[in-house]
Amino acid sequence: VEILRQHVPAPGPDVLAQYFDQRKILFRAPEYRKLQLLTLIPSDQANWIEVSDDDVKRTYEDHRDSFGSPERRQLQQMVYPSVEAARADADRIAGGTSFTDIAKQRGIADKDIELGTLTKNSIIDKAVADAAFALKEGETSAPVQGRFGVTLIHVVKVEPEKIRPLEEMAPEIKKSIATERAKTQILSVYDKIEDVRSEGHTLAEAAATLKLPSRSIELDRSGHDATGLPIKDLPDAQRLLAAAFSTEIGVDADPLKVQDGYVWYEVEGITPSHDRTLDEVKDKVEASWREDEIAKRLKDKAAQLMDKLKGGSSLAELAAADGLKVETISALKRGASAPPLSPAAADKLFVTPKDTAASADAEQPGDQVVFRVTDIVVPKTDMNSDDAKTISQTLTRSLSEDVFSQYIAQVEHEIGVTINGKAVSQAVSGNSNPASDDTDVNF
Repeated sequence: VEILRQHVPAPGPDVLAQYFDQRKILFRAPEYRKLQLLTLIPSDQANWIEVSDDDVKRTYEDHRDSFGSPERRQLQQMVYPSVEAARADADRIAGGTSFTDIAKQRGIADKDIELGTLTKNSIIDKAVADAAFALKEGETSAPVQGRFGVTLIHVVKVEPEKIRPLEEMAPEIKKSIATERAKTQILSVYDKIEDVRSEGHTLAEAAATLKLPSRSIELDRSGHDATGLPIKDLPDAQRLLAAAFSTEIGVDADPLKVQDGYVWYEVEGITPSHDRTLDEVKDKVEASWREDEIAKRLKDKAAQLMDKLKGGSSLAELAAADGLKVETISALKRGASAPPLSPAAADKLFVTPKDTAASADAEQPGDQVVFRVTDIVVPKTDMNSDDAKTISQTLTRSLSEDVFSQYIAQVEHEIGVTINGKAVSQAVSGNSNPASDDTDVNF
């Protein structure tokens, strides 16, 4: 393709004009509509709401842990029958005996003294949590009267908190606060917009009266502007476009409910679909002609190669003559493609006899692939293989569904009932979820 792209000459005026006349409908201008849009979405309205620095700071302090990771500690614990027993071991630890040595002397396995690496809030016993997070790394607590007995707590390691600073989080917090406040104002603003519109004002006038941002855009049914570029930030684009292209100029349409807000739209103008002149789309026409010409020449080239292969030439000889490359692809399975083969080429491959050449469309549009089937391996039937089991299960399910459908049809015919197939299917399949609608049996 790249070689041809460099060598295909530009079409002459007559060729281009003839090509355009034959495909004029492909270059027809779509219908365009000029819309006035007014969006009332909390995240957008938040841009107009003032949030004080004090509010930001208060929110930061109240939710500090959510702006990073809190301090965590790797803890060990031993439980004692009495305060005296715990105090005796605490004195020994203060004298130099390690926490783990005392655990071994008491016959406690290492895994039984490990509490894990925890945050303070994740420790259920408040007394234990307070004691553990009052120690320094490597220290052991005095006896602690916890909910589950007297304990000694040992801090193995301290992982300091990693909290993003207020200066870094301030913009995000301010946006979040403003958005939450905007949510509470949505219905009030909604009513104001509808009140102004009910007085006969256009959407643009309503926006100006209430000092709300609106915008005017011109687009086609696919959401592209006159230059063919997609228009960004269209709220719920699919529903909006469908609604806008099914109404007329000046119609007072109901707003669309989107996300947690609303979008008002008004058609201000319609430019009908129409034929373009060649001068308007000359660049596009020439580009289309070039792609078609390249594809045609590639097909002709593939046909020439096929003729030479039938005449006795090898793929290697033909490739060397044209500076191309021969690739070998092995273990291809029916129904699966691999580059540079397209799905259509893969299908053709499996109807091509061994030692026979063929050509087909390649994976990339416009490309052609010429191939020779060098070997065909028919796999042995192994009913225990995953593929065989899958086929068997699929066939069994299909047969069961056919028999079941025929049975239902016969019952309906013989005794004159209408059966809710969805509910019956759920019952037969053992699905514990109730049907979305009631089971109907009408006599």
